[in-house]
Amino acid sequence: MLTNKKRSYSEARVAGKNQTQAAIAAGYAAKSASSAGSRLEKDPDVKRHITRLKNAAKKNASKKQETKSDKKTGGNQKSKTRITDPREILINVMNDESEDTKLRIDAAVKLDQIDNKGGGAKPKLGKKEQQQEAAEEVEEKSKFSTGRPPLHAVN
Repeated sequence: MLTNKKRSYSEARVAGKNQTQAAIAAGYAAKSASSAGSRLEKDPDVKRHITRLKNAAKKNASKKQETKSDKKTGGNQKSKTRITDPREILINVMNDESEDTKLRIDAAVKLDQIDNKGGGAKPKLGKKEQQQEAAEEVEEKSKFSTGRPPLHAVN
C-alpha cells in the first residue's frame, strides 16, 4: 500500500534527489534516512509509483513539445475541448495509468454510484430481498403456482 511517506519519497526521487535526501524530504529521521531510502527503493509500491511518475513526466514533456511546434507552425491542429460530463472525467481518471491506484479505484466507485442512481438501474438489494425476489419469479413461472383467485364466488 502506498502511504503518504512512500508517495513523498517517490516524488522526491523523480525530482532528482538521492535516496537519503528523498527519505529526509519524505519525513524519515535523518539518522535512519539512508537505510529507509534503501528499503524504500526495494518496495514494489514505490517502484510502481516512480515508474508512473516518470511516464507521466514523459507524456507532459511530449505534450509541451507538441504545443511548442503548433505555436511555431501557427496552426492549432488539436482543438482543446473542455469536458463537462462528470462521467467522462471519471472514465478518463479510471483509465489513466499514470494516476494513483487509489484515485483510479475511487473514480470507478463514483462512476458506479452515478450509473446506479441516474441510470435507472435497480437499487442494490440485500440477501433476503434477493431471495424473496427470486422466489416470486419462480412462483410466477411455475405450473404449480397458486395463480390468481377467482373474481366472484358463485353460490
